Amino acid sequence: MLLKRVFLLFIVVVLLLSLGCVTDRGHSNYRPSSESASYSSGYSYYEGEEPVVSEEDKQAKKAIETADAYMARGEYSKAYQTLTEVNNNYPWRSDLADALNVCEKKYADDVIRLAADAFGTDQDYDAAIAELKYAQRDLPYNEAIINEIAKYESYRPIGLDKLSSFFDDRGKLNYVSGNSISDNCGNIYSSWFEWDAINFNDYNYGYGNNSVCYRLNREYSRMTGTIFVAEKHKNIDFVGSISIYGDEKLLAGPYVMGKGSTPVSFDIDISNIVEMKICLDVEGEKIFYETRPHFANVMLYPKNDVQN
Repeated sequence: MLLKRVFLLFIVVVLLLSLGCVTDRGHSNYRPSSESASYSSGYSYYEGEEPVVSEEDKQAKKAIETADAYMARGEYSKAYQTLTEVNNNYPWRSDLADALNVCEKKYADDVIRLAADAFGTDQDYDAAIAELKYAQRDLPYNEAIINEIAKYESYRPIGLDKLSSFFDDRGKLNYVSGNSISDNCGNIYSSWFEWDAINFNDYNYGYGNNSVCYRLNREYSRMTGTIFVAEKHKNIDFVGSISIYGDEKLLAGPYVMGKGSTPVSFDIDISNIVEMKICLDVEGEKIFYETRPHFANVMLYPKNDVQN
């Protein structure tokens, strides 16, 4: 009987000890399995022990700290490259992914500011685009940078050769590129327009005759360019008179061109023009196909929020 009681007591003690190990997980003698070790902090350790830092944890921590130092100095490219290099080795780490997202946002915001400064009051869209494309080497898919590049690209002036004429009235402008031409003052142009009158037998020219019309639809703010006499025509007394109209109102000219005429540069406000006509008037004089005024560097500037 005594032996039975001792055995039962032993069983109770064992059960109590087992229950204590299960419930008292915070006890200093408790050791969780390796799966229960801390990971979110970046270290593997048990309570009461020194943290065990892995090589992965060391590299991630160093990359984040180094990137923070770079960003503090405004060196966002170096910061982003530092994080990217380590993240490529450990793509599963959320701390690196979060740091990359923060860095990309700051990087994009900074380069957009730099582009705006480069654009400045001189509206230097090439400088602005250069700033953005430099950053785009690191951030090729950043939507904010892509949109900014598209915005500044839209500010670029457009060559008249990129526009199709709305209609031609006994004349047209032929665009020539690839062969340089000199004017009667020795200036050289690598691309230009030459006037190609279709009917040289009708000398009753006036507004609307021997003209080329372009539909602008108030999409451009100004047009610039040069009208000149080609060097090969410098001894011809008269090669024609050029006038530029907007919605049937004279905007520029007439520019009478011929022997002794120097190149004429123009800068015309076309911000409210729907239809523009460039007209050739020969004033009753017969001009041959080869002798006509030339145009160079004719550019139209799109409207944008900065200009307006």
